[in-house]
Amino acid sequence: MKPEDPEGLLYELSGASRLNILRELKKKNLTMTGLGGKQNLTVTGASRQLQCLSDALLARKQPDGMYSSMFYDMLVMHLCSHIDFVSRHRT
Repeated sequence: MKPEDPEGLLYELSGASRLNILRELKKKNLTMTGLGGKQNLTVTGASRQLQCLSDALLARKQPDGMYSSMFYDMLVMHLCSHIDFVSRHRT
């Protein structure tokens, strides 16, 4: 399964931690430690989640060590808000 396939993208977004990290990065750039602290993740856990997001081109590490969102991430998060709406109002 490749991140660029729809199934791969949905898999990468299936964890609540990853979605929450993307929401935090949408607000501002943060370090791995900062993201881990906000999400109650260990450094190892934050590193693993950020690596998955980076591999899927949803986040990137800046030269100064900060992580930031990408344009692709903004589009995906916009689509997720629609999926969230449909999911909550499916009856």
